[in-house]
Amino acid sequence: MSTLSKFLLTTVCVIQFPAFVQAATITASDIYAFRVASGPNTAGFGENDVLTFGVNVAPNGFGEDAGVPVFDTSGNPAPPTTGTATQNGVTRSLSFEGDPVNQNLYSGGIRYDANFTGAWTLNLQNGPDSLALETPEVGDVRLPARVDNVGLTVDGDKTTPTISWNNVDIDPDAVRLTVFDLEQRDLSGQAVEVFGSPRFRNGETSYTIPGGVLEEDRLYAIRIETRIERQSGNSSTGQDLTGSTLSVNRTWFNFATSDLPEGVVIQLPEVITTDRGTPVFVFDNEVSAGEVQFYDPIVTEGFDYAIGESNPNFASFILPNLGDDLYDLYLFDDSINDFTFAEVVGAGNEYFFDTGGVDQFRILGIETALGLDPEDPTAFVTGLSFISDGRFTGTMTPITLEIPTVIPLPAGFVLLISAFGGLGLTRLARRGS
Repeated sequence: MSTLSKFLLTTVCVIQFPAFVQAATITASDIYAFRVASGPNTAGFGENDVLTFGVNVAPNGFGEDAGVPVFDTSGNPAPPTTGTATQNGVTRSLSFEGDPVNQNLYSGGIRYDANFTGAWTLNLQNGPDSLALETPEVGDVRLPARVDNVGLTVDGDKTTPTISWNNVDIDPDAVRLTVFDLEQRDLSGQAVEVFGSPRFRNGETSYTIPGGVLEEDRLYAIRIETRIERQSGNSSTGQDLTGSTLSVNRTWFNFATSDLPEGVVIQLPEVITTDRGTPVFVFDNEVSAGEVQFYDPIVTEGFDYAIGESNPNFASFILPNLGDDLYDLYLFDDSINDFTFAEVVGAGNEYFFDTGGVDQFRILGIETALGLDPEDPTAFVTGLSFISDGRFTGTMTPITLEIPTVIPLPAGFVLLISAFGGLGLTRLARRGS
């Protein structure tokens, strides 16, 4: 090696070496650990039940503190901080999140397991400087019950709907609503959060989304969280844990800021996506005999409606005014295990089934030119009534090309499916005859 090469190598080492061995003092705050479960959704967040933990740390993963560069005692830029979490011989890496809200957040998680509900030891490292902390214990905490009877009401401005719900827990410690834009996704495919409500701790069961948040004719998901909070305690960073989250249960509902009947409560379903990518709308609300309730799932060319297990049968339906206002009613024939055409029905009028009602039926003939989004539960508002009091936990499934038009249905399972192609052509030919 030449003398010049040796000099350059030595020079590089002298310049770079202090930046790696010198460290800034690690500071930490807002340490947490809680259990969180999330129901099915189309927002890209997955369905899960996990233990999550984390802490705000400076210097963060950019060597910064909330966006401001940190320097060590020698004036060198601080290197990024790294971290791990350990409990019962299991170690998880702490990932630096660096989001706009929590610019110093490091977090980790593990699928819920009662063996890991104790305190996690967080080990943070910045050059030679280190810091060890313990998260609060989660313990044998239950998940709060999820909300049900979720409804949407429009009164004038369709961008300021009122969301209502029923707290299955008599008095959850807190409820919170978060709205996500399903038409805007981040690089991971998750819908972008556009609004978060305050935490409601006084038994509230409705909230009106303020103006300026939502845009007209756009598809959104709303996440409703029920929470159990810590009643006392202090963390290893000295913070008061009273009122901090201990467990969370999240339920998701889709809705669109579209023209809806004013002053009418539209029952919102959870949206489950099948392996074929077909959305299925699942409801959970109380019903009274003969009372019409309006349900708002999304549409393609038709829907299959079915009750859930032990639900009262459908007594009647009212279909929305769309396109030519004519639809094809199909009833299920057990002898052939398939739907058969019954008659053409008009929009806006209540159609009554025979005494005893039916447990499932199909509506076809929604004009595909309308371009109804099969992930918008507010695109085809249907009125349903039932033969007796009870609970409706059934489903509506839009019929699409990806699924067969003949679907064997388990007893008590409700589907809404819409089909294109031959069935639609048959309908047009019949009307033209």
